[in-house]
Amino acid sequence: MRKLFIILVLTALCVTPAFALTQTDSANLTWGAMDWSDTVSLDKWNADTSIYALTSIDIQLTGYIKGDVLYDVISGDNVDIYSWMNGNFSLYYPTPPGGKILGAQANAYAAHTWTSKNQGDSGSQFVTGSDGPHNEFLASSWYSDFTGTDNILLPIVASLNYGGSSSGGTSSFGTSNVEGRGDVTITYTYDRSAVPEPSTAALMLLGLAGMGLVAFRRRRRS
Repeated sequence: MRKLFIILVLTALCVTPAFALTQTDSANLTWGAMDWSDTVSLDKWNADTSIYALTSIDIQLTGYIKGDVLYDVISGDNVDIYSWMNGNFSLYYPTPPGGKILGAQANAYAAHTWTSKNQGDSGSQFVTGSDGPHNEFLASSWYSDFTGTDNILLPIVASLNYGGSSSGGTSSFGTSNVEGRGDVTITYTYDRSAVPEPSTAALMLLGLAGMGLVAFRRRRRS
């Protein structure tokens, strides 16, 4: 009887522990307009919910911009010029503008400086910038919306802006060949509860059967 009890204790300790798993999907959207909106499509969490439990959803956003910043000196000599361009990217759920912003907004920035320019001078410079990644972990109340075998559609809204300043004169500014891109990654973390492996479960059943047999024989002897 004591040996069987020890067997049961040891088999209980052999139960497979819970462990973390991840499912990841990513997508990116590219555009060339100053103001732009679209939706990004990402996989929902599609593990077997009868076995696994979702523990976190992490959404990551990175913004990129590239293009030419332009200047044109209207008046002045030995003018110093600073021209810039930036892109602001936001993810929403379920829909903007009332939806929640997912992931901190990415605000990519790029600039260039010219010195000692004179009236009538003009020029351009290719620039590029990025911002992120920015992460946000979603509240558990949203998990059901992100669970299933289909995709989740997340609206993304972007705006590109430009400007500049000049010292010693006046200038006008512009951009050309502008392109923005938003990269989105979603990571689902999940685990399963501790469950016995088949061989362990069989051994436990065998031990219980043995204990029952011993108890039955003792009752017959008494």
